[in-house]
Amino acid sequence: SDLLRPPEAVDGSQQAPADQKAEEPEKELEKADKEDSGRGLEWVWLNAEIGTEHLGLETFKAKSLVDSQLVKTTQTGVLYGAGVGVRLLVFTAGVRFRLGSFSDWQLWTLNAEGGLRIPIGSLEPYFTIGGGYASLGSFSTSAPASSEASVKGFNARLGVGLDWYVSNTFSVGGNFTGDVLFLSRSAV
Repeated sequence: SDLLRPPEAVDGSQQAPADQKAEEPEKELEKADKEDSGRGLEWVWLNAEIGTEHLGLETFKAKSLVDSQLVKTTQTGVLYGAGVGVRLLVFTAGVRFRLGSFSDWQLWTLNAEGGLRIPIGSLEPYFTIGGGYASLGSFSTSAPASSEASVKGFNARLGVGLDWYVSNTFSVGGNFTGDVLFLSRSAV
């Protein structure tokens, strides 16, 4: 009839003193502070970017977007951009403007953007998704009709990046994004 026997008595001399139990949460908090990046919460973000952009206007489908006899349809140029938004813990939302400057034309986009950031100490990898308005213009060709063409539409963007926080409020990083453009040309 061992099944009905009460449990063994606990020896009170082996229990930790009450003041030691009270110190355990404080020790855990101190440990968490040491492991924390120390940056605190970030509510608003602002960034500027400069880089390289490669664009192929006839990569998937052309539909007479530009006259390939007059304008190079694949070019590499300089990209300038800026973004601003809000952040709630690891999620971001904001807007981003980008201007790609090429030898024959310029492409600019204005996008809504969302992201997921993964803080790992002073490093922060992230993923973004966005989309919005896109416009292609400033054709520099000898044909006068090309400057009157209006090429615009929308784009969708996916990106991945890594930021390194130099201080609590300033980071340096890099990203790689890919855009799909859905453009159409007005009649000239």
